[in-house]
Amino acid sequence: MNVQDTEYAAILDSLKTAVLLINRMQQISFINSSAEEFLQISNKQIKGRLIIDIFENKELLENCFSRISENGGAIVIKEVALKTDHDRRLIVTCSINPLKNSATSEKMFASIELITENRFSIIENIISDNPVNLQNGQRLIQGMAHEIKNPLGGIRGAAQLLSANLSSRADKDFINIIVHETDRLADLVDRMSGYIEDKKMLPLNIHRVLEHVYKLLNSDKPESVSLKRDYDPSLPAVTGSQSSLTQAFINLGLNALQAIDKDGVITIRSRLAYGTIINNKQYKQTVRIDIQDNGYGIDDSIKNTIFEPLISSKTKGTGLGLSISKEIVAAHQGKIEFSSKAGLTVFSVFLPVSGG
Repeated sequence: MNVQDTEYAAILDSLKTAVLLINRMQQISFINSSAEEFLQISNKQIKGRLIIDIFENKELLENCFSRISENGGAIVIKEVALKTDHDRRLIVTCSINPLKNSATSEKMFASIELITENRFSIIENIISDNPVNLQNGQRLIQGMAHEIKNPLGGIRGAAQLLSANLSSRADKDFINIIVHETDRLADLVDRMSGYIEDKKMLPLNIHRVLEHVYKLLNSDKPESVSLKRDYDPSLPAVTGSQSSLTQAFINLGLNALQAIDKDGVITIRSRLAYGTIINNKQYKQTVRIDIQDNGYGIDDSIKNTIFEPLISSKTKGTGLGLSISKEIVAAHQGKIEFSSKAGLTVFSVFLPVSGG
């Protein structure tokens, strides 16, 4: 099917984002008007050319296509360099999406959306050093926070009313999770909007955090997935924010869930580590938390950028979870490391012990 002879061409041409369609031979079949303007080349001129010819890192793109062919998931990669016929070098964020269940899917393989960096810097530009812009940015974020917190309050209230009419302990436990999670999200929104400037760092038992994460993952996982705990009950306390650390480990756990087959295994492990070096400082003792899975492993093409925002190879991934987790752990003077191969991926979080 010729894309230009269908209604899809008109739809794509109406978009402000540059979009390219790629066939199964990895040839460019169509680019929309925004892509023509961005690349400074016409659809007629570029049609039939190999997509890898306009990418500087050909190996990265080929790895992405292979991953899409195997798993069917979308991939987002930041800071991709393109080269044009006019010797222009363009840096973009590239969103590669497999085409499924569409009239063009028999011949089309994927769509590629080219997103310029200014798409991701709107709020950053608003809250620049200019005091007026800073105030406008704060108002914007606080307005968004208000809109988010309203439904959270409704969810919390409804959950509490529901709990009052339940007799089953198991059902009440699930309701408590809902209440706890809405409180945690409300707290996160408050911190993002500037209502709370500093999080209280207090000594805490890391297993309280891990048990809450375990319950959340256990309620979210398919029945066939095995979720295991391997704790060292003698671990000393760490200093931190319970809600923030919960968020960090939830992100790592969900990342593992998305990486395994329906019969996969995830293990949450806690151990005491000695002599850990974090930011050029050696700690006598640290608490080490491993989130281990036996999934597909991390693609080599994104291992070096796995903690950067918008880096993901998962169908429903946003590419933000690992980045957020790294920032939270860093705020606790800790670090995250990982090792990955097919069948064994381990994310390890190291946190200094209290008073250590």
